[in-house]
Amino acid sequence: IRKLLKPYIFQLLNFYPPYFFTGIKVFSINPDRTEIKVKMSLRFYNKNAYGSHFGGSLYAMVDPFYALLLWYHLGDNYQIWDKSAKIEYLRPAKSCVYANFVISHEEITRLKDVLSSDLAIEPTYKIVITDKDNKEVAKIEKTLSIRAKIK
Repeated sequence: IRKLLKPYIFQLLNFYPPYFFTGIKVFSINPDRTEIKVKMSLRFYNKNAYGSHFGGSLYAMVDPFYALLLWYHLGDNYQIWDKSAKIEYLRPAKSCVYANFVISHEEITRLKDVLSSDLAIEPTYKIVITDKDNKEVAKIEKTLSIRAKIK
């Protein structure tokens, strides 16, 4: 089933209940699947007591994308998991917020090269969440664990 879902995985996230019911939406995917843009509208159900985005929702909007991008490009021979994350909240977000995820072809090639000789690697990616005025709302640093599947 993973092979059937693979070409559509990013579009299907818009119907994934944790995203659908929090207002998180994938709104742009480039044709070669190296860049994804995500947004989250401010709704009554994702506001905190101060009228800004709930911090957990801000993190949720960035959670799976680098792992999914790498799975898409590296294939099923690897286990790709989140290892750790650090989020720094910079300002209250009281409007629609945006995040952009980019993985270059050079990075994909580099990871494949490293994985050809190492069983596991732990790359780190940085994400910035911005508001409608392009002001930074939060910065996230995610470290993934990528391991070759043992056959």
